[in-house]
Amino acid sequence: MAGPGDVPSPEEPIWLDAQPFLDSVADHMAPGEMMHAPSFSLFEAMSAIEIGDPRMDASLAALTSPTAKDLVESGSVPTQLEAVTLLSVLDKQMIMEMTWQQGHSLAQTVFTCVYMLRPDRTFMLPLLAACCKSTYATCEQVKEFVMSAGICQDEDFQPFDYGLLLDKARQGQYATALAGLTAAEDQLKAASSSKSSKPQTSIPKATSHPPSASQTASASQSDSVPLPSSSQAQSSTPDEAAAPASSLPPLTSPDTSLRTEAPGSAADATSSAVIGAAHHTSSISDIGQRPGPSSLPGSDRQAHVLPAATAPDHAASDAGAKQEQAEAEQPWRRWHMDAASVQEGLLQRLRLRRSLMQALHHLWHPSANAVGTARRLLQIASQSLEMLQHHVPTARPDDFLVPGFHPDVNRRMLAPQPPRKVPVLGWKASCQELARMVADLQAACAVSAVTNLAQLRTFLLAYGKREAGALARSVLHWLLRTSAYGGDALKSIKPHAAKAGLGGKGLEPRASKSFPAWVPQSRMLAAAVGLPPEGPAISPEVDMFVEQAVIAVQGWCQGMCQNRARQRRRHRHALPDWAHLYQHSLNADLSPGFMDWQAAAGWHWPYPQADAPGEDHQGPLATWVERETALMMLQHLLLGFELELYQRNELCMIYWYCDYLLGVTLQACKKLAAGTHPSADGRSSMHSKPSNKTKRSEANDSRRLELILQSQELEVERELCQGMLRLCAGLSAAGALPPRPAPFNDEEHLFDQRFSCFNHCPRPEPLLHQQYAESVDPTGVSPAALFGMAKDNFLTAKRAANIIARMGTHSKEDLHALERVATQNTVALLLLSKVLFNGELEHVVSWDFSVHCCYPVLGLKKQ
Repeated sequence: MAGPGDVPSPEEPIWLDAQPFLDSVADHMAPGEMMHAPSFSLFEAMSAIEIGDPRMDASLAALTSPTAKDLVESGSVPTQLEAVTLLSVLDKQMIMEMTWQQGHSLAQTVFTCVYMLRPDRTFMLPLLAACCKSTYATCEQVKEFVMSAGICQDEDFQPFDYGLLLDKARQGQYATALAGLTAAEDQLKAASSSKSSKPQTSIPKATSHPPSASQTASASQSDSVPLPSSSQAQSSTPDEAAAPASSLPPLTSPDTSLRTEAPGSAADATSSAVIGAAHHTSSISDIGQRPGPSSLPGSDRQAHVLPAATAPDHAASDAGAKQEQAEAEQPWRRWHMDAASVQEGLLQRLRLRRSLMQALHHLWHPSANAVGTARRLLQIASQSLEMLQHHVPTARPDDFLVPGFHPDVNRRMLAPQPPRKVPVLGWKASCQELARMVADLQAACAVSAVTNLAQLRTFLLAYGKREAGALARSVLHWLLRTSAYGGDALKSIKPHAAKAGLGGKGLEPRASKSFPAWVPQSRMLAAAVGLPPEGPAISPEVDMFVEQAVIAVQGWCQGMCQNRARQRRRHRHALPDWAHLYQHSLNADLSPGFMDWQAAAGWHWPYPQADAPGEDHQGPLATWVERETALMMLQHLLLGFELELYQRNELCMIYWYCDYLLGVTLQACKKLAAGTHPSADGRSSMHSKPSNKTKRSEANDSRRLELILQSQELEVERELCQGMLRLCAGLSAAGALPPRPAPFNDEEHLFDQRFSCFNHCPRPEPLLHQQYAESVDPTGVSPAALFGMAKDNFLTAKRAANIIARMGTHSKEDLHALERVATQNTVALLLLSKVLFNGELEHVVSWDFSVHCCYPVLGLKKQ
């Protein structure tokens, strides 16, 4: 202990006993009290680290974790692997890769494989080296997609690589990894074909006595031989021989043949000559190795096999004990698979990795042809994965410890805090996640069939319901970004250098930057609002509106590629952008150039009177913006059902506001469809060529037909929404949905919490709580009358949904779900009318969202 005159120094620190001070403080404190000072609060107390405790002191825990060098020196990273063990290592790599894509750390998943940290340990395993290079290249691709798309958050993906993907010598290994995988796959095929066509030359001679135990052990080891040598078949593949040496990695080194028999096994105990003569049929590393005199099949090999089969019986018992001891020390040796299964398993794994890596490479450089090629490659990957799951036996790497992996090998790279436990997926779960990822990527590639904004909206709404992973959603957003194609959608509109004249005179024409049809750009937005996609500019205000509309739609697409919870938040935060776009649309609608273009194009738009009170003098552009804004608000509210954010007493309020938004959208669609514009190029129809007139007329008719069909679908959903509104109001009046106690806020505060974000937009006009209270006031209306009106709404929605679904619309599945909800709720209301007694209901009400995620089915149960 320190004395009164001691002076502390860094070399000789002084330790003071604080226990008497703490005891004195504790004596003066009552139970439940806590100390608080400017330099010590509850936050500091909860953040304190107990030095010396491995559970709290992360630095101390890191000292006990081994490094890659320690694992190599301890023999945990062997350079010689049996074929079945190699299968386990490859499968464990895939498991860790899929675990990483679930949102966990790269250092705690993929790079727990020491073969990834130390590529020099794979120099005798060319197939494993090729797979490690492809894993490294795939991780680079995945991270590049996620970081460039910018739609994933911490709960989706961990972008930190702790420098593991910054190895300059291994960056850009796509070409090398692809060459290695292709060469290994070709040689596996050659080895398989040579083995199937080669006559059997090592059949042991028949003996007069039964085979001994050593002979049985040796035969079992020979049956578990994974791969035949491909050196004989290599001479018959001129393509491989003609390939330049610099483009392919060396598949093996001289004198690198491996033994498949475990040290101390029966075959090892009886005859080492068998291993020396027949090692070419039992190793992975000898693929591509030139055959030596001792490795050729023939009578010499048979002469070595026969003496091994006649070993004494006591040697077999000793060998069996050594084999059991080896299996106890290395449990992955317990699996024995025949050569054909091992060969097929390796081949399918190579195909899976190669096709997936190639598909991501094509998607990184997208075009119409590249996306089509990626879809075909993903189909190959899906087939290989299916065969891997159902037809090819696996060594089940999640059942035992696989060599070359350690969970704490990168412990020193992590933050100085106790690491988060990583729940590593199992083999079956990894296959399911990989199959789901491939299917989501295939669905993302289907965006190439989109040609207009309406189809893009339908596609993104359907894709959002898939709840795809981070990689697939990032790839989809990358395909929708103009930067992926080396351009900017906003540069397709040139600024006006001269003063604008009427009818487009004196304006510079739009630049024709070429983007795929599915990318949100000025051409797509102009066609969506009925403007000419090319030709002379109409007015500066119209060009500014199109430019801002491209920004708003691109932001909406980015939000749709996020996860479901982030989608709802993104839509809410994007509403000020649409309010800003609404002002641009009003300026464009009232610009002289656009008015003259409307007259020349034959538009008949019902503009309001100049002195009409409360009117914004909307034209077609402002009406389109109001419709899109209402659809975004509606989607924001409906996502709350999928995320289970609403309580039972809020359903009436939510459906009331949804009914209002559906009405606004329906009215806007009818107004846009009613406007006629036979020629959409801004010029007189008499100066248009007949072919161009026909194309423009067909485009206008198609747009009008889409608006009419969308109006009919909106009518179905609005009828169903009104039915749910009246059903909830009737149940509340009957006492079946009593309001829940709200200790902190009342109904008005709850209304503001749900809908105050809509106040940023002038259109649709935001509603107030007073309007809601007056609208749902049940005074003078009995619950039975409300139930009757709800039943009429459901019957109307059922008939309309059945008719529209037969017209071949894109929303056929959703319409069938709405029809089922309407049918079952109609039946529930018929039952409800029978059990209702004196306006009161004695049954327990439940909601079933299994048929449709936003419109439930009513359930009744006796108390």
